[in-house]
Amino acid sequence: MSLHPYFNSSLSGSRAAGGKPPLPDTFTMADVRRLSNSRDTCLMVIEARVYDVTGFLTQHPGGKEILLKFVGSDATSAFRRVGHTRRARDLLKQCYVGPLTDES
Repeated sequence: MSLHPYFNSSLSGSRAAGGKPPLPDTFTMADVRRLSNSRDTCLMVIEARVYDVTGFLTQHPGGKEILLKFVGSDATSAFRRVGHTRRARDLLKQCYVGPLTDES
């Protein structure tokens, strides 16, 4: 799948080449919190899926501040509450990096 131009190429699996450690295939909430460090790696959970929204921070119509507020956490309620469009959901799919698994 090709990425939307808004997203930076580090989302396509070349994270190690850019000096960042590769992301795991699956995530716990502890992983999401630990790996998220604001502007360098911005992970969040929506509907039990983990997304890296780093490359979309400056393009988000609601501003990067709202995304940064949910970095390292579950943003499902907020995402649903806003009522995002189909296009927004399609863009979100391009940020998908893996499923959320149980902590245990």
